[in-house]
Amino acid sequence: YMNLIGGKDALISDQPVRPDTFFWDKALEQQDPFGKPDLVRARALLKEAGVDPAKHTLKVVSWQNDYAQVAVQMVRQLGFKIDHQALDDIGAQRLLGQYDWDLAPFNSGPRADVYLRYARLLSDGPSPMLWGGIQDKDLDAIIARASSSPNANAAREQYLNAWKHVMDELYTVGIGHAANAIGIVPAVQGYQTGFTWSQNRV
Repeated sequence: YMNLIGGKDALISDQPVRPDTFFWDKALEQQDPFGKPDLVRARALLKEAGVDPAKHTLKVVSWQNDYAQVAVQMVRQLGFKIDHQALDDIGAQRLLGQYDWDLAPFNSGPRADVYLRYARLLSDGPSPMLWGGIQDKDLDAIIARASSSPNANAAREQYLNAWKHVMDELYTVGIGHAANAIGIVPAVQGYQTGFTWSQNRV
């Protein structure tokens, strides 16, 4: 799946930061029970839960891109029927804000600070519908401790605690990281991204 998204340079990871960077944790990665695709186990879990996929239509909201189509096909392999709403950015945000959906395969751009990754998960964070509208005061408190930590190591510990909480609750599921290019024609002068973005110029 990540090869489709980013080719040979794409990275598989269940965390919101790239592997082998400061706020990433190898042990947490290795503990992920869903880290590798396993259709047999997935079907067994559905059966154990008493779910017959053929009797359910999942509503999927996404942007209009190839990786969303592939994600839908993977879910179809489990036997679910799919109602896929592939929309432009505004349409997708509007539908996500109605909270009338089951799955939403999206990607998020590079961030200038790790806090901006976690701010989206706060109960009162920016555009909460993009991340499922999480309302979790315990998670809010962990992120607050992380952002107010007196040093980087203490912040790292709390951010990892926050992500473990997200994983345990299955609020969102990380899959990987890939480079994202923005092309600018020479006629465009003075282009700058918003302060939330972090990018390399080439």
